Amino acid sequence: MKADRTIKAFSLVELTVVLLIVGLAAAAVALRVRGPLRQAVARDLAGQVAQFDHLTRTQARALDRPLALAVELNRGRLRRTDPESGQVLGPALELPAGCTIAALRLPGEPRATAGEVLLHYSRRGLSTTYALCLEDVARVRHWLLVAGLTGQVETEIEEREVERIVEALESGPDAG
Repeated sequence: MKADRTIKAFSLVELTVVLLIVGLAAAAVALRVRGPLRQAVARDLAGQVAQFDHLTRTQARALDRPLALAVELNRGRLRRTDPESGQVLGPALELPAGCTIAALRLPGEPRATAGEVLLHYSRRGLSTTYALCLEDVARVRHWLLVAGLTGQVETEIEEREVERIVEALESGPDAG
């Protein structure tokens, strides 16, 4: 008597279909996670810059002297400096690799998109209101607006709102 030994296995077509379904499910999950992940990265970048601004204000008050914040556009670096000597005070803030400061907007000044811009802080920690455009690794831009008198930071702001605020500051206190 001969035993019938049949081996049960998946065919190549069945395996391909399963792999295709798993791949589609993974792609769907990746797409759903990408948006919240980008928002988290943007909030983290904005938080780092806001904290560095706050520390610059605090240091100016503690030292009882004016300071400057050197913003290196396209490089993603901020440094605290003594405006008279140019000496760097403390460590610089380096944004993560691939992240840059794409633009800086000051009232009464054209939009800066390259080079270095100095933001001046008084001995009381007051500065001009300014806006930074941070660009993340996916080339998505996020605006950050810093109120000069209070240091309050607005992180979820549209570019057109930044321009409206800057224009109002340029026009003076009677602007609408």
